[in-house]
Parts: sequence; structure tokens; C-alpha cells
Amino acid sequence: MNTQRIKYMSYRTLREISTISLILISVLFNTTQTTAQNVYANFDITTSWLDFEEVIDVWTKYVQSEDDSIASQYWNKNEVEKYGYLAYNLNKLALSPNFLEMVKWGNVQIMSIRKIDEYYKIKSHIYWERNDSIRTMMYINVYTKKDQNGDYKLYNAFPINLKKYWNKETVGYIHFYFPKYHQFDKVKAIKQNNFITTTLPEIFGTKPDTVHYVFADTQKEMLEVTGIDFLVGGSGTEKPTGKASKSNNYVHCSGVGEYYPHELFHIFEQSKKYNYRHSWISEGIATFLGGSRGKPLAWHIKKANLYFKNHLEINLSEMINLRNKHIDEYTGFTYVLGGTIIQLIHEKGGWDLVKEFITNKGNNDEYYKGIEDVLGVPQKELNTYIRNELNRLSTK
Repeated sequence: MNTQRIKYMSYRTLREISTISLILISVLFNTTQTTAQNVYANFDITTSWLDFEEVIDVWTKYVQSEDDSIASQYWNKNEVEKYGYLAYNLNKLALSPNFLEMVKWGNVQIMSIRKIDEYYKIKSHIYWERNDSIRTMMYINVYTKKDQNGDYKLYNAFPINLKKYWNKETVGYIHFYFPKYHQFDKVKAIKQNNFITTTLPEIFGTKPDTVHYVFADTQKEMLEVTGIDFLVGGSGTEKPTGKASKSNNYVHCSGVGEYYPHELFHIFEQSKKYNYRHSWISEGIATFLGGSRGKPLAWHIKKANLYFKNHLEINLSEMINLRNKHIDEYTGFTYVLGGTIIQLIHEKGGWDLVKEFITNKGNNDEYYKGIEDVLGVPQKELNTYIRNELNRLSTK
């Protein structure tokens, strides 16, 4: 093992925990760093114990790899072949853009190594130092064990934790995974399965496929099952969340239970015959069919109606300028306005008119022109039109 790569350090008090969004880290650092700056083993970890030296070595080589094409050699072959060398680390659902990109900005302190069944569980503290303080990105766990050649390889915590600590039920095409305390609601599960076997095929002609639906009451539990004990940016009110991974048909949700078709739509939308690329169409249909943040579109419309009455300065003729902005933690403009446009088109001409609208809409100009084509409302009149329609829909 390269002894220059590993340093041993005593515990240092965390004087400042950052709550900044992950997507702002690159802006703050503006760094050209290509690999993790340092990898430390905590002062109480002795490499003479068991196989700790080899365990530390494989994790160190992984985090100090420049990219996944190099790092994948330290991961187990089965997961790399199953998910591909760009997606084998399943924490991609929680980390953006991915783990190696995040760790380039910081240091890795190995906090503990524990023997669990045939694996070693490695817990690490990922942090950066700035202005003489430590700022924590995350606490993360990975597993490792020897392969058939006697070399240690890394494993995702997620499938190990699911099997060891969570329950599983299968209804139709959907495998449901949930904490052991949860009382499984089969009625909702059947409704969810019907969404992919009946609703989506009837509307879009999609074919049902296996979906892995992982859910819990809180986002904290969802992070922990993937192996993340803490992730920067997790402060604030606990609210329903959802994210779909189209590469492996996994859906992760919190606070919504067994039925959340919004994310199921995202799993199957790529298989449709309709070539659209605009996020307001994708999120608009998902919200119209399955709500957002666990609330139906009608709930968000009432909130948006009140909000825009109090903000007459906002010009909804340029509504796409509101992308990535929110009324509050629950209601994003992309979801409520995109969903409203889909609802208005559906009211006028059903799904046939919606399909006509969504075809080949890739940029903003095409999106506005599509609204004019199907609803007869030019872009310059959208501010008055949308405000009137939000008010009408709010009284239904």
C-alpha cells in the first residue's frame, strides 16, 4: 500500500456545518482539483487489525480515481456489469453529479471499519476545509469483501441494507421496499401497479416493466438505506420527495407511501413514441397525472392562484423564466404551471390534443408556439390567460 496516500489524524471538532446546496459547491470552490485531496484513517483505526490495510487501500484508490472509468476497477464486477461503469455507484440518486465529482472538492476521513457478515463496512466523513474550519459534505458507508481472486472490491450499501434491514412485497410488476415498522397498504400498491399496467398503456401505449419502488416516511431514512448518514443541504421542513432512476427502473420516495405515480411516469416516459425534450412538458404531465410533493395538482393550483394575485409584477407570458424557482418548499413553478398547461389542453381535447402538443417540443420558443397552436393563445397573452385560468380552476 502507498503509505504516502494514507494519513492518520486525531478527531477535530466540527466547527461549522455547511447547509449550502450541493449544486453550489463548484461555484464556491472554482477548483480544478481532479481527485480527493487527502484520505485519512481515524486515529483509533490500526492497520494491523484483521485486513484493515487492504480495506483502506481499496477505498483510497477508489476515491482518488479521476473518474468512474478508472474507479470502476475497484468496484465489484457484478454491480458494474449490471448498472454500467457510469451508474454502478447507486448513490447517484442522492448525489449530484456523482460521488467522485463531489469528493474532488474535499477530504475523506475513514471513521470506522466494522466486520458485518462477510463484508467490511467502511464509514467515511467527507469534508472540506475553508477559512480554518471544517465543512461537512456527508457521512457515507460502503461495503467491501474479497472477490474470487482474493482482491477486495467495493459494494453499494443500498442492496445490502434493503435485504438486511427492510421488508419487501411484490404486487404485479412492482417490487416495494420499505422499513420494517411500516404496515404495507396493498390497496395503494394495487392502484400503483394499475397505473403502469392500465393507465399509461391506455394513454401512451407503453409496455409494463419491472419497477423497484423504495419508500419510507422520511428523507433521512431514504438516505440511510443508500448508505448516507448525513448529506449537506438536508435542513428545513421534512417534506415528501421522489426521484426516478430511468437507468435501472428504481424509484426512491419519502412521505408518500405506496402510491406516487408522478415518479412512475418518469420511469416510463422514455419508452413513449413522442419525441419531446422540454422539462415543462415532462414535469407537467407527471404532475397532472400524479401530483407533486405528495399533493395533487389542484392543491398546487390554489396556492399558485393566491401567490400570483399577490405578485402582479410577475409576467406569466415569460413563465419559463420561473424555472428552478418555487413558491415555497412544496410548490415549484415548473410543476404547477407546467401541470396547469397540460390540464387546460386535456380539458379542451383530451389526450389526443395533449399528444399533439408534446410532439417535438424541445426549446422554449417551440413550447410557447405549441400552446398557441393547441389553445389559441399567443405568448403575449399568456399572462392574463393563465391568471384567469388559475382563478377558474381554483374554484372547482
